[in-house]
Amino acid sequence: TARDAPHVASIPGAEGAECAFGPPERVALVGSVLLRTCVAPPGSPERPRADVAVALPRTALLEKDYLDYRYHAKRALYLQYL
Repeated sequence: TARDAPHVASIPGAEGAECAFGPPERVALVGSVLLRTCVAPPGSPERPRADVAVALPRTALLEKDYLDYRYHAKRALYLQYL
Protein backbone atom coordinates (compact mmCIF):
# COMPACT_ATOMS: atom_id res chain seq x y z
CA THR A 1 0.00 0.00 0.00
CA ALA A 2 1.03 3.63 -0.28
CA ARG A 3 1.37 3.89 3.50
CA ASP A 4 3.96 1.09 3.59
CA ALA A 5 5.94 2.31 0.58
CA PRO A 6 9.02 4.35 1.50
CA HIS A 7 9.24 7.94 0.36
CA VAL A 8 12.52 8.91 -1.29
CA ALA A 9 13.81 12.47 -0.89
CA SER A 10 16.94 14.27 -2.06
CA ILE A 11 19.13 15.77 0.65
CA PRO A 12 20.02 19.46 0.18
CA GLY A 13 23.76 20.07 -0.07
CA ALA A 14 24.50 16.41 -0.83
CA GLU A 15 24.16 16.04 -4.58
CA GLY A 16 23.15 12.53 -5.60
CA ALA A 17 22.32 11.49 -2.01
CA GLU A 18 18.85 10.18 -1.33
CA CYS A 19 17.06 9.01 1.77
CA ALA A 20 14.15 6.56 2.04
CA PHE A 21 11.55 7.37 4.68
CA GLY A 22 9.10 4.91 6.18
CA PRO A 23 6.78 4.98 9.17
CA PRO A 24 8.18 6.49 12.38
CA GLU A 25 9.82 4.21 14.91
CA ARG A 26 7.96 5.81 17.79
CA VAL A 27 5.27 8.44 18.30
CA ALA A 28 4.60 9.83 21.77
CA LEU A 29 2.48 12.56 23.29
CA VAL A 30 4.54 15.09 25.23
CA GLY A 31 3.87 18.39 26.93
CA SER A 32 0.70 19.71 28.51
CA VAL A 33 -1.69 17.12 27.04
CA LEU A 34 0.35 14.31 28.56
CA LEU A 35 0.40 16.10 31.93
CA ARG A 36 -3.35 16.84 31.64
CA THR A 37 -2.71 20.56 32.11
CA CYS A 38 -3.89 21.65 28.65
CA VAL A 39 -6.65 24.20 29.07
CA ALA A 40 -8.97 25.75 26.50
CA PRO A 41 -11.29 28.57 27.61
CA PRO A 42 -14.97 27.54 27.64
CA GLY A 43 -16.69 28.59 24.43
CA SER A 44 -13.38 29.26 22.70
CA PRO A 45 -13.29 28.45 18.97
CA GLU A 46 -9.72 27.18 19.37
CA ARG A 47 -9.07 23.55 20.13
CA PRO A 48 -6.30 22.43 22.45
CA ARG A 49 -3.05 21.62 20.67
CA ALA A 50 -0.92 18.58 21.38
CA ASP A 51 2.86 18.27 21.24
CA VAL A 52 4.05 15.06 19.61
CA ALA A 53 7.54 13.53 19.65
CA VAL A 54 8.38 11.44 16.58
CA ALA A 55 11.42 9.17 16.23
CA LEU A 56 12.93 8.83 12.77
CA PRO A 57 13.24 5.25 11.53
CA ARG A 58 16.76 3.87 11.90
CA THR A 59 16.84 3.07 8.20
CA ALA A 60 16.65 6.81 7.40
CA LEU A 61 19.93 7.66 9.14
CA LEU A 62 23.51 6.81 8.29
CA GLU A 63 26.50 6.70 10.62
CA LYS A 64 28.04 9.95 9.36
CA ASP A 65 24.86 12.03 9.11
CA TYR A 66 26.12 14.29 11.88
CA LEU A 67 28.58 15.76 9.36
CA ASP A 68 27.60 18.81 7.31
CA TYR A 69 24.20 19.10 9.04
CA ARG A 70 22.77 16.14 7.09
CA TYR A 71 20.93 14.94 10.21
CA HIS A 72 19.13 18.27 10.49
CA ALA A 73 18.27 18.25 6.77
CA LYS A 74 16.90 14.70 7.05
CA ARG A 75 14.91 15.60 10.15
CA ALA A 76 13.31 18.55 8.35
CA LEU A 77 12.55 16.41 5.28
CA TYR A 78 11.00 13.72 7.48
CA LEU A 79 8.69 16.23 9.14
CA GLN A 80 7.68 17.37 5.68
CA TYR A 81 7.07 13.72 4.71
CA LEU A 82 4.78 13.22 7.70
